[in-house]
Amino acid sequence: MSLMQYKQVRLVIFDMDGVIIDSEPFWQEVEKQVFAKLGFDVTSLVEGGKTKGMRLDEVIRDWQGILGFDQGISEAIYSEIIQGIISRVESDGVMIPYVKEAIDFFIKKGIPLSLASGSNYEIIDAVMDKFDLRDRFSVIYSAEDEIYGKPHPGIFLTTATLMEVSPNNTVVIEDSLNGVIAAKAASMRVIAIPPDSEQGDVRFSLADCKITSLSEIPQAASMLGFEQ
Repeated sequence: MSLMQYKQVRLVIFDMDGVIIDSEPFWQEVEKQVFAKLGFDVTSLVEGGKTKGMRLDEVIRDWQGILGFDQGISEAIYSEIIQGIISRVESDGVMIPYVKEAIDFFIKKGIPLSLASGSNYEIIDAVMDKFDLRDRFSVIYSAEDEIYGKPHPGIFLTTATLMEVSPNNTVVIEDSLNGVIAAKAASMRVIAIPPDSEQGDVRFSLADCKITSLSEIPQAASMLGFEQ
């Protein structure tokens, strides 16, 4: 494969939480509330950033080992958190600035878009409906359908396969370190948009390009060799 073939971008995959919607505060708030009912203070766990981008069932399983709650209630915890997130999305969800401009940028270049999220389909549907974005993505895919969630690369590899595009010709837009790791493990290029509190985290140097806002997508695309 020539360098020119490698550089040709044939698919852009958007993450959702933290890229399209500022949902991290919802996750932290709902998780703390649900676990507080069980007598657990999970503040240090939810604010550490280690679970960002991960699938909820995997997070709950990890916390079960740490906190020691009965594994039999994991399903109830999962359902309550999901419904809490959906409620917050519907009532208070705000789209991150320049999302539509970034989407339009790629569409004008004729580059197909997909969405790949660690959230389950119920939450994805709530966000897509809230912002009327469903028809902008050729494929909408959840790690719910994978054996493992991020930082495993499966979610991105499957999305590219569904689009019949090589990972080498795919660019992922991610805000979480787990997502960046997953995309790089899938042999894809990554535009990272860490939140302000994580802009100084040197681990994001793993990404091919790091920006502070979706308004910088044209500059990032130029750096990655998008055809003009």
